[in-house]
Amino acid sequence: MKKFLVVSFMLIILSVTCVLMATKVNDSVLSLRVSPEEFIRTTTIYVDSQENIDATLVVMDKNDVIVKVIFQGQLKNGETQFTWDGTDYKGSRLPAEKYQIELTTGAKYTSLKKIIILK
Repeated sequence: MKKFLVVSFMLIILSVTCVLMATKVNDSVLSLRVSPEEFIRTTTIYVDSQENIDATLVVMDKNDVIVKVIFQGQLKNGETQFTWDGTDYKGSRLPAEKYQIELTTGAKYTSLKKIIILK
């Protein structure tokens, strides 16, 4: 029983440490929001950057295949809004299912938000 409690306590400390480290990195550089997360026609993606930074914002399907590049370039300091209309890189409407919005800035930062296109 003692061994179980020690291992559980160590896992809790490790989990809290990982969350705190991720929060510190994310809060110091960028934040990513999507509203609404479930949509029929369009959704708005909000990226808040505390510095000018090179970034890529993509939409991926459930198999982690990039279906659309929404932005690639330098984000300016402050909030930037992007609207996605549920289409792929050809402009074709994508089927109703789950997708992910991924924001990356090289090795420094990656954030994922799950979204759903409704019928």
